Amino acid sequence: MIRRIVRLTFRMHRFEVGAIVILAALLILGSIIVSWALANVGLSPECQRLAETGELPDSCVVAFETFNKIASLASPISLLTTLFPIIAGLLIGGPIMAREIEHGTTSLAWSLSPSRLRWFLHRVVPMVVLLLGVSFAVGAAADHLTHALNPQADLSASFIGFRFRGVLLATQAFLLASTAVAVGALFGRAVPTFLLSLILGMLTIVAVGLIHRQLLLAEVAIQRQVGDNFFISNADLYIDSRFELPDGRLMTAEEVFIFDPQAFEGEFGQKYPNVSLIIPGERYRVVEAREAAIEVVIGLVVLAGGALVVTRRRPT
Repeated sequence: MIRRIVRLTFRMHRFEVGAIVILAALLILGSIIVSWALANVGLSPECQRLAETGELPDSCVVAFETFNKIASLASPISLLTTLFPIIAGLLIGGPIMAREIEHGTTSLAWSLSPSRLRWFLHRVVPMVVLLLGVSFAVGAAADHLTHALNPQADLSASFIGFRFRGVLLATQAFLLASTAVAVGALFGRAVPTFLLSLILGMLTIVAVGLIHRQLLLAEVAIQRQVGDNFFISNADLYIDSRFELPDGRLMTAEEVFIFDPQAFEGEFGQKYPNVSLIIPGERYRVVEAREAAIEVVIGLVVLAGGALVVTRRRPT
């Protein structure tokens, strides 16, 4: 029974399924090939260490030049990987409800089906499961490519490529697909569904990132200037900057101006040192998991809203 439902659903959406699977396969294959080529350049840890001093032997110079040439091939792959959640989410989620309602096939289906909710689940679940599986694979390939481009980094403790690799690619695709399903159920027209889902989905993803960033303010570490150097590691996630008062309080520029109007008018520049608020790279997995969980919960709520619309919608 389940196998027949899955086969029927994929057959109904064979163009969308085929397009997403082919795109994912190309991205995964491209990531593997470029990663393999980068790993075989022969860029040794010693060359990477000497690069920090600026004194490179000829062998290291050649290795870096070759590495950079191959790395340039990763740019289109990385760009398409970044866009993959949008493409996949809209292609998978958009037609599920909107196309059937627009073509009028729901009238017969709903009259024959003992439960509209069951009909909804039969249409949505196989496509969402496929989307999650393919997106996880693309996210894993993006992880692999990011590591090849940054061989010295421990990606399990680094925010390099944050939100554009790993599990967040899959949860973003799920959120966009859920939005498209709900919008399609509400409007029942393909073109408005794609356009509105793109706008609402992207706004939701951006809002999740901004809200999560505000929540992270309660968990930041302070990065202070050491001597003349003010270096923030690529592994850390920069959140914001503040001015540090002698008593340890942190204030924004506006707050400092109210507290001490003369703070920026001294002969030797600003009166209080500027510090950066960061999330250390060691917290990457926790931050990633929390943001992914937020996106999944929102996606499930939106899907539930789509199911509610289907159960109450009048046949067309």
